Amino acid sequence: MVRYSSLLGVALLALAPIQAGADVTATYQRPGAVSTASALIIEVASNGDVRAGNDDRGYYLWTNGKGYDVRPGPGGPTVIRTADTAAARAGIRPASEIMQPWLPVDTVSINGRKGTRYFISGARHNPGAMPLVISRDPSLAILAAGHRRLVAMQESSFPGADSPERVSFREVIAQGAPIDLLGSQLVSISTAAIPSTRFRVPAAPVAAATVREHQAAVRAATNPAAPTPQDMLHRQDRFIKRAVWASDRLWLLTERGTLSSVAPGETNRRTETTPGPAADICVAGAALVILGVDGQLSRLEDRSWHAMQRLDLNGEAVQALSCTDQRVIAVSRSRLVVSAGARQRTVALSTPLIGPIVRTAPFDTGTTLLLGLAKGEWGGGLERIDTNTGAVSEVPGLGGPINGVGPEPGRPGCVVATVGLIHFFPSGQVVEACGDKVRRLYYKPYTMQKSWPADPPKLPFETVPFYALTAAADGLWLAGGDGLYAITASRPITFKIMPPFEQIDGVDVSFAVPGLALVRTDIDAHVSLGGGAPLLVAR
Repeated sequence: MVRYSSLLGVALLALAPIQAGADVTATYQRPGAVSTASALIIEVASNGDVRAGNDDRGYYLWTNGKGYDVRPGPGGPTVIRTADTAAARAGIRPASEIMQPWLPVDTVSINGRKGTRYFISGARHNPGAMPLVISRDPSLAILAAGHRRLVAMQESSFPGADSPERVSFREVIAQGAPIDLLGSQLVSISTAAIPSTRFRVPAAPVAAATVREHQAAVRAATNPAAPTPQDMLHRQDRFIKRAVWASDRLWLLTERGTLSSVAPGETNRRTETTPGPAADICVAGAALVILGVDGQLSRLEDRSWHAMQRLDLNGEAVQALSCTDQRVIAVSRSRLVVSAGARQRTVALSTPLIGPIVRTAPFDTGTTLLLGLAKGEWGGGLERIDTNTGAVSEVPGLGGPINGVGPEPGRPGCVVATVGLIHFFPSGQVVEACGDKVRRLYYKPYTMQKSWPADPPKLPFETVPFYALTAAADGLWLAGGDGLYAITASRPITFKIMPPFEQIDGVDVSFAVPGLALVRTDIDAHVSLGGGAPLLVAR
């Protein structure tokens, strides 16, 4: 049970106007807390506006007769209308409900104020049971009215759900002001005037359609229907290892080695026949190249596969395949095979590739293969592989899964690498590597502030993850967790909101941005708890 959570989007029940009087600011804190970072601040204006929460962690806001949930977002606060969340949750009951009521136990004193202490029936002697202490002090009447407003906001997040705990909590709150709110005690109260800016909506609210989509996704994840055999096949199709663009189509290779394609305007993916189980795909010139698990390279021409060379992989599984107009490079954990024209060279790696590699991002400079490794919660790295000697060295100072590598516009000899992961919490950044010199190009924190330090010595706890990147005519495009980013020579990084996706035979695809194609993959689920990641290709 959570009260006044800054992460709960809600709608509002009709309430009587808050009693007129002076502004009130109340601070609640857990006993023994050494920092105010977790304090709950409740501000009640004389006109009835209410703000409750924490400036850094988010807050509820009731202003001008409407409610909002404000939380840290990518690059600034995210605002959700509580009415939109309530509408999206209509008909949904909480995942669990407490069926015992709150009951009065005794009278206690909290920081000099007396009140009646309540516990949920039968929970008083349970370790960790949290009390509710209510004061009927008339001087706290305005604060009490603010609490009633907040309770109504929270309750309306699940319209129609009236458990005994919920009904009794509402009745208890109606009797006065909490001086102990589930372990957080009232430590100070002020009647100083509160600036009206404290009750302004800090950003444009999220679109109602987006709120509905999010709630639908939550509902599907928490109450999944029994999957059909077709559903199971489609779920496997979401574990996409590689996406490329060739012959005016988006080609998708799954970790099982199945290949499909789709073109803009089509409503179904086309299952493609292959010479055999596929290990990886890439594009050489304008042609799709496939590498079979047996080492056979084939090129697609006029919808027919034409055999090229069979690479000597010594039975090892391929980790990455790189294609340029000059050569094809296949990498296993212990060797590298270079195919140029009708000739091939096999080189042993000086250091084998280790760890649970789920995705790779190869970039061929002509003499060196830069290989980004993504290992989920186990990190990753950017490996520099000499294609003549097989010498492997890691580009220092990157850290985290490397999801994309590409040439930096306007900086010959330098590359851009994207770092990103969601494992309980999001993290990521965009870095530049010029030889062994590494610097941060960009990051975006989840924050309540609209500006942030450009290059702090240490990244904030939560930052936007960055995934695939692709080279286009005007520079680089990067797929971030919140949208698309463009890097062009001598210009600031620019942002574009993530385009809408459409589900095509169970796979989320978007052709909404001219010159680009996006697809979501679930392959990272093997090594992290972050859900789907966007893959991005130029077209």
